[in-house]
Amino acid sequence: MDVLVQDEGEKGGSDDEVWSWCPVANVVDAHETGQDHHIMHGTKIFSAGTKVYISSEWADTRTIGGSFKVIGRARKSHRLVCAWLRWDRMENVRLRRVFSPAVLRIMARMSRQTGEVDPSGFVSWWGNSNEDRDGIIRRFGLKEHE
Repeated sequence: MDVLVQDEGEKGGSDDEVWSWCPVANVVDAHETGQDHHIMHGTKIFSAGTKVYISSEWADTRTIGGSFKVIGRARKSHRLVCAWLRWDRMENVRLRRVFSPAVLRIMARMSRQTGEVDPSGFVSWWGNSNEDRDGIIRRFGLKEHE
């Protein structure tokens, strides 16, 4: 699996903006599924290539790598949804700074925050400190961008 750490976020971002570190991946295109091993594009919830934000919540399943809770745009409704996604259904994992207010609100809601979004208080997501960044790099085995 290709993994990469890129220090730039989705946009430049100023110091007063709220943001959080987060591993980001894309949903794989074609993969075998089911007892008859038919080819499926994407997953039931996410289209192929959909960008997903990966949380620190991990479930040990019978699949290689387990499953992670992710946030991404749903296949049919195009709304941001939270779902469990198998590790082998993700590709192109990289580290990004998240500035999207909608994604940050979902992260805060999942961390039981009310009021303003505070990444330092995220429970199942990472904050915006260097320790959080280093923890993501270690956990996902990301390489430094050259």
